Amino acid sequence: DEFEASFADGSEGDEEWLEDVRVEAHLEWLLPDDEVSEGDSWEVDPGSIASLLEPLSGSMVEEAPEAPDGPEGGIAISAPSPDERFDPAAMEGEITARWASTDTDEGARLATIELTVELEATVDLIPEFNDDASERGADEEYQVAEYERTLAGELTVVWDLERDVPVSVAGELEGTAAYEVEWTLNAQSMELELAASGESEDTIQIEAAFSVE
Repeated sequence: DEFEASFADGSEGDEEWLEDVRVEAHLEWLLPDDEVSEGDSWEVDPGSIASLLEPLSGSMVEEAPEAPDGPEGGIAISAPSPDERFDPAAMEGEITARWASTDTDEGARLATIELTVELEATVDLIPEFNDDASERGADEEYQVAEYERTLAGELTVVWDLERDVPVSVAGELEGTAAYEVEWTLNAQSMELELAASGESEDTIQIEAAFSVE
């Protein structure tokens, strides 16, 4: 199948950034190491969920956000974003796969694989935040940068047994995120002690079909 890469509504950039963008969703990670039959279950590496949550690869360009307006001679302060620095491959917990059924469609034998997802992660982002500050030339030092993430839900994968390729994946994951950050900022002969924290909930809907031509 073909697709056309474009910028989201309300955003823009250099068209050359889109030339090498491609979509990949590798699903080989969900297959068992040993031979299985219909009705069998097996465990899947929890960090492999990253291949579903981050299917876009190729040329990725991040633009630094503009500093908020402040009074002349003042200091602009913005809290760091833990979500942008979290790697889903750090998730731990369980992903259980079960070969639920086998059907035939236009001569193709299709296996339905059900995935039950129960994942969590607690990561220390101090090195990432300190590196970011160094790259920006900011005199910042982070003492606390803890990020907690959970994901739970069910996904259904249809697999072509003859061609040994995925046909589709669909499902929904419910998630929570919480972070706590403490850092010092040196600016204009002052040392500021800063802190930020927050919690959120989200729903990730996954639905994709793959060409098997």
